[in-house]
Amino acid sequence: MLLVAEHGQYPKNATDNTIFPERRLFNEVQKVFRKIVQVAPVFVDKHLADNWADSKWLHDTAKELKIPLMAGSSLPVLWRYPPVDVKRGAKLKEIVAVSYHTLDAYGFHALETVQCLAERTLMTSALLDALLISKSKNGAVVPTDYLNFKYTTDWNWKQPPPPPPGQP
Repeated sequence: MLLVAEHGQYPKNATDNTIFPERRLFNEVQKVFRKIVQVAPVFVDKHLADNWADSKWLHDTAKELKIPLMAGSSLPVLWRYPPVDVKRGAKLKEIVAVSYHTLDAYGFHALETVQCLAERTLMTSALLDALLISKSKNGAVVPTDYLNFKYTTDWNWKQPPPPPPGQP
C-alpha cells in the first residue's frame, strides 16, 4: 500500500509545515484492514505526519495491527542519472542537492537523497524537524543531541533495471 498525501491545498502548522492528511488517509487504510482481517505493508511518502501525536498514532496503530510500516522518500532507491554513488568510507567535505518548493514537500526528497549518498542512515525526519523548527525561530540553532549515535550498514546501492519503455 502506498500512501501519498501531498497533492492538494492544505493548511500550515506553527513551524510552517504543510498539514498533509496522512493520519486521515491511514485511518481509512486501517479500517479496511480491520474489516477484512488482513494487512499489507504500508509505505508513507515522506514523513509519517507533521506532528508527534499523529506520527505516534500511525506507529501505534501499525504496531497493534502488525502492519509493516515505513516512511521516507522513494528517491534514494530510484534510477540515478547518471548512476552515481559515494564510495563507502569516502571523506566528504561538502555535498549539495538542489530542490524546489518547500522543505517538508520536495526538500524532504533532496535531504534523503543527499543522506543516502553521504551518511546511509535513517535520521532525515529528525533533521528535517530541526530545520523547520530553526526556520520558525528565524534560523536559531536547534540542539539535536538525539542524533549523536553511530550507525553502520553493509547495504550498497545498485542501479535498478532500466525503466519500462516510455517511462522517465
